Amino acid sequence: MRRPPRLLNFETSIASGSLSKGFDVTHSTVPGRVGQPAFPLYGFSMEADGTVRQQVAHEGIATERRFVIDTIEPGLEWAQSTGQTSSADAWRVREAATPQRYTRPLD
Repeated sequence: MRRPPRLLNFETSIASGSLSKGFDVTHSTVPGRVGQPAFPLYGFSMEADGTVRQQVAHEGIATERRFVIDTIEPGLEWAQSTGQTSSADAWRVREAATPQRYTRPLD
């Protein structure tokens, strides 16, 4: 017997890891998912429209997942510092003894 589709049966999760070790959920709209493996690392194919399809058995049911890739982090360059105003810089110099006791500015 096939289950009917359920509306709004989804979650949003963020995971970190690697292709060799798998990905574990770090943040999720379903708190019980945190710390769990994100998904199996097999059954993937790239579709002509650029989406990624994964076909697996989930809880004994043939399942197809579709992913839209919206970022690939290695292609991004993250700023290593945050800009500051001249008044903020003057405050930092004036108060350096306290907030920068255990730090050093990145030039």
